[in-house]
Amino acid sequence: MKNDANQTPAIAAVLRTPFYRAAQIVTLSESIAAIICVVYAFAAYRKMFSLHLNIALLLYLLYISCFIHAVVYSISKIYQLYISFFTSNPCHMFLPRTFYIISHNVIVFGNTGVFNTLAAMVIERCVATVLVDTYERRFHALGFVLCSVVLIITSMELGFGYEAVAGEYLMTNSVMHP
Repeated sequence: MKNDANQTPAIAAVLRTPFYRAAQIVTLSESIAAIICVVYAFAAYRKMFSLHLNIALLLYLLYISCFIHAVVYSISKIYQLYISFFTSNPCHMFLPRTFYIISHNVIVFGNTGVFNTLAAMVIERCVATVLVDTYERRFHALGFVLCSVVLIITSMELGFGYEAVAGEYLMTNSVMHP
């Protein structure tokens, strides 16, 4: 692994400070609150609005991307807190390589999925505005096409960044990028 062995005790000391642990608890609380908000919004509002199928599909994809990010982020924060409190060996303060690669890639997939879905929603709304007379009758497949494009582009973005993530670096946090 490419981290300097002399830095390991210093990094472990930082990861055990009350400020680091408090920041981890705050971010964990935020991500759990995000899970609750996404689930509540999806459950409460999915049948209240009469949205066109295209925007509804993109909205569901946005909910799924937010939910994926919040769940995996919460799991990684819980694991990082566990390491911070219950690991005595400084060398074990780093995340296991497989856990880091999986959690980082899923978090990145959720984040880029959110941005790409929002861009697709803007495109869908522009098409709906420009073609206002014929949009309701003729563009039912646009939502499926945009969802497919979002998933393909998000997967490609993740694939292009995988080489750096799968490197030989030791990481202490799932959202860190080498």
